Amino acid sequence: MNRVKLNKTHRLLSPVKGRFLLAEPFAVDLYFSRSVVLLMDAGPGGCMGLVLNKRVNRDIAPFLSKFGLADMPVFRGGPVEQERLFYVHDVPDVQGAVQIGVDLYVGGSLREVVECYKASSRAYHLKFFLGYAGWTGGQLEDEIERESWVVCEQGMDIWGDGGEMWQEALLALDDLYYNMWLNCPFDPQFN
Repeated sequence: MNRVKLNKTHRLLSPVKGRFLLAEPFAVDLYFSRSVVLLMDAGPGGCMGLVLNKRVNRDIAPFLSKFGLADMPVFRGGPVEQERLFYVHDVPDVQGAVQIGVDLYVGGSLREVVECYKASSRAYHLKFFLGYAGWTGGQLEDEIERESWVVCEQGMDIWGDGGEMWQEALLALDDLYYNMWLNCPFDPQFN
Protein backbone atom coordinates (compact mmCIF):
# COMPACT_ATOMS: atom_id res chain seq x y z
CA MET A 1 0.00 0.00 0.00
CA ASN A 2 1.38 3.40 -0.97
CA ARG A 3 1.09 6.33 1.40
CA VAL A 4 0.50 9.80 0.11
CA LYS A 5 3.10 12.18 1.50
CA LEU A 6 1.92 15.73 2.05
CA ASN A 7 4.32 18.63 1.71
CA LYS A 8 6.02 19.46 4.97
CA THR A 9 7.67 22.77 5.69
CA HIS A 10 9.28 21.66 8.97
CA ARG A 11 12.94 20.89 8.32
CA LEU A 12 13.66 17.26 9.18
CA LEU A 13 16.17 17.04 12.01
CA SER A 14 18.27 14.19 13.31
CA PRO A 15 17.86 13.02 16.90
CA VAL A 16 20.65 14.54 18.99
CA LYS A 17 21.08 15.39 22.66
CA GLY A 18 18.90 18.34 23.68
CA ARG A 19 16.33 17.96 20.92
CA PHE A 20 12.74 16.83 21.38
CA LEU A 21 10.63 14.04 19.93
CA LEU A 22 6.91 14.52 19.34
CA ALA A 23 4.94 11.28 19.04
CA GLU A 24 2.63 10.73 16.08
CA PRO A 25 -1.03 10.99 17.14
CA PHE A 26 -1.98 7.31 16.86
CA ALA A 27 0.63 5.89 19.24
CA VAL A 28 -1.47 4.04 21.82
CA ASP A 29 1.32 3.04 24.18
CA LEU A 30 0.87 4.26 27.78
CA TYR A 31 4.26 5.97 27.72
CA PHE A 32 4.34 7.42 24.24
CA SER A 33 0.76 8.34 23.33
CA ARG A 34 0.96 12.04 22.36
CA SER A 35 4.19 12.39 24.25
CA VAL A 36 7.04 14.89 24.16
CA VAL A 37 10.45 13.35 24.82
CA LEU A 38 13.61 15.25 25.71
CA LEU A 39 16.68 13.46 24.34
CA MET A 40 19.35 13.25 27.06
CA ASP A 41 21.78 11.27 24.95
CA ALA A 42 21.94 10.15 21.33
CA GLY A 43 24.59 8.36 19.36
CA PRO A 44 25.39 5.32 17.24
CA GLY A 45 24.88 3.01 20.25
CA GLY A 46 21.37 4.27 20.93
CA CYS A 47 19.32 7.08 22.41
CA MET A 48 17.97 7.92 25.84
CA GLY A 49 15.27 10.42 26.74
CA LEU A 50 12.63 11.49 29.23
CA VAL A 51 8.90 11.76 28.51
CA LEU A 52 8.06 15.28 29.70
CA ASN A 53 4.28 15.33 29.70
CA LYS A 54 3.00 12.20 31.51
CA ARG A 55 2.42 12.62 35.22
CA VAL A 56 2.81 9.65 37.54
CA ASN A 57 0.05 8.81 39.97
CA ARG A 58 2.58 7.09 42.20
CA ASP A 59 3.46 8.83 45.45
CA ILE A 60 7.15 9.37 46.08
CA ALA A 61 6.48 12.21 48.53
CA PRO A 62 8.38 10.46 51.36
CA PHE A 63 11.59 10.65 49.35
CA LEU A 64 11.00 14.20 48.11
CA SER A 65 9.94 15.40 51.57
CA LYS A 66 13.53 14.84 52.72
CA PHE A 67 14.34 17.80 50.48
CA GLY A 68 11.23 19.83 51.35
CA LEU A 69 9.62 19.03 47.98
CA ALA A 70 6.78 16.70 48.99
CA ASP A 71 4.24 18.48 46.74
CA MET A 72 6.45 18.33 43.65
CA PRO A 73 4.85 16.44 40.72
CA VAL A 74 6.67 13.44 39.29
CA PHE A 75 6.51 12.41 35.64
CA ARG A 76 6.67 9.04 33.90
CA GLY A 77 10.05 9.30 32.17
CA GLY A 78 9.60 6.09 30.20
CA PRO A 79 9.29 2.32 30.41
CA VAL A 80 12.94 1.55 31.29
CA GLU A 81 14.13 1.36 34.93
CA GLN A 82 10.88 2.72 36.34
CA GLU A 83 12.26 2.67 39.89
CA ARG A 84 15.10 5.03 38.95
CA LEU A 85 14.62 8.75 39.64
CA PHE A 86 15.89 11.35 37.17
CA TYR A 87 15.69 15.10 37.44
CA VAL A 88 16.13 17.91 34.94
CA HIS A 89 16.90 21.47 36.01
CA ASP A 90 18.26 24.79 34.83
CA VAL A 91 20.71 25.38 37.70
CA PRO A 92 24.22 25.94 36.25
CA ASP A 93 27.47 24.74 37.79
CA VAL A 94 26.02 21.85 39.79
CA GLN A 95 28.57 19.18 40.64
CA GLY A 96 28.00 16.08 38.50
CA ALA A 97 25.22 17.59 36.31
CA VAL A 98 25.33 16.92 32.58
CA GLN A 99 24.39 19.73 30.23
CA ILE A 100 21.87 18.56 27.62
CA GLY A 101 20.82 21.89 26.15
CA VAL A 102 20.95 25.64 26.61
CA ASP A 103 20.39 26.21 30.35
CA LEU A 104 19.23 22.60 30.68
CA TYR A 105 20.91 19.94 32.81
CA VAL A 106 20.20 16.43 34.03
CA GLY A 107 21.31 15.00 37.36
CA GLY A 108 24.11 16.22 39.55
CA SER A 109 24.01 16.88 43.25
CA LEU A 110 20.32 16.92 44.17
CA ARG A 111 21.12 18.75 47.39
CA GLU A 112 22.82 21.59 45.43
CA VAL A 113 19.97 21.77 42.93
CA VAL A 114 17.32 21.93 45.66
CA GLU A 115 19.25 24.58 47.61
CA CYS A 116 19.39 26.80 44.53
CA TYR A 117 15.80 26.01 43.58
CA LYS A 118 14.49 26.98 47.02
CA ALA A 119 16.82 29.83 48.02
CA SER A 120 17.83 31.71 44.91
CA SER A 121 16.41 35.06 43.93
CA ARG A 122 16.43 33.70 40.37
CA ALA A 123 13.50 31.41 39.61
CA TYR A 124 15.14 28.07 38.85
CA HIS A 125 13.18 25.08 37.58
CA LEU A 126 13.26 21.43 38.59
CA LYS A 127 11.34 18.44 37.26
CA PHE A 128 11.40 14.79 38.44
CA PHE A 129 10.92 11.58 36.42
CA LEU A 130 10.66 7.88 37.16
CA GLY A 131 12.26 5.76 34.44
CA TYR A 132 13.43 6.73 30.99
CA ALA A 133 12.83 5.97 27.32
CA GLY A 134 15.57 4.10 25.51
CA TRP A 135 16.31 2.98 21.96
CA THR A 136 19.06 0.70 20.68
CA GLY A 137 21.40 1.82 17.90
CA GLY A 138 19.38 2.72 14.78
CA GLN A 139 16.00 1.95 16.40
CA LEU A 140 14.94 5.58 16.90
CA GLU A 141 16.11 6.55 13.42
CA ASP A 142 13.93 3.75 11.99
CA GLU A 143 10.94 4.98 14.01
CA ILE A 144 11.52 8.54 12.75
CA GLU A 145 11.71 7.24 9.17
CA ARG A 146 8.32 5.52 9.70
CA GLU A 147 6.99 8.88 11.00
CA SER A 148 6.35 7.63 14.52
CA TRP A 149 8.21 10.73 15.75
CA VAL A 150 9.04 14.21 14.55
CA VAL A 151 12.24 15.80 15.89
CA CYS A 152 12.23 19.45 16.91
CA GLU A 153 14.66 21.93 18.46
CA GLN A 154 14.77 23.09 22.03
CA GLY A 155 12.71 26.17 22.70
CA MET A 156 9.52 24.96 24.36
CA ASP A 157 8.51 25.40 27.96
CA ILE A 158 9.20 22.02 29.55
CA TRP A 159 8.54 23.04 33.14
CA GLY A 160 4.75 22.97 33.30
CA ASP A 161 2.44 20.08 34.14
CA GLY A 162 2.61 18.81 30.56
CA GLY A 163 -1.14 18.90 29.90
CA GLU A 164 -0.97 20.79 26.60
CA MET A 165 2.74 20.39 25.84
CA TRP A 166 2.28 18.04 22.86
CA GLN A 167 -0.29 20.31 21.21
CA GLU A 168 1.78 23.46 21.85
CA ALA A 169 4.91 21.83 20.44
CA LEU A 170 3.08 20.80 17.26
CA LEU A 171 1.70 24.31 16.80
CA ALA A 172 5.19 25.75 17.28
CA LEU A 173 6.39 23.73 14.27
CA ASP A 174 4.15 26.00 12.17
CA ASP A 175 3.61 23.23 9.62
CA LEU A 176 0.21 22.36 8.15
CA TYR A 177 1.07 18.66 7.99
CA TYR A 178 1.83 18.43 11.70
CA ASN A 179 -1.03 20.79 12.59
CA MET A 180 -3.36 18.13 11.12
CA TRP A 181 -2.13 15.78 13.87
CA LEU A 182 -3.96 18.02 16.35
CA ASN A 183 -7.30 16.99 14.83
CA CYS A 184 -6.65 13.25 14.89
CA PRO A 185 -8.80 11.26 17.31
CA PHE A 186 -7.07 9.17 19.98
CA ASP A 187 -8.48 6.05 18.34
CA PRO A 188 -8.39 6.06 14.51
CA GLN A 189 -11.52 3.88 14.28
CA PHE A 190 -13.48 6.91 15.58
CA ASN A 191 -12.30 9.06 12.70
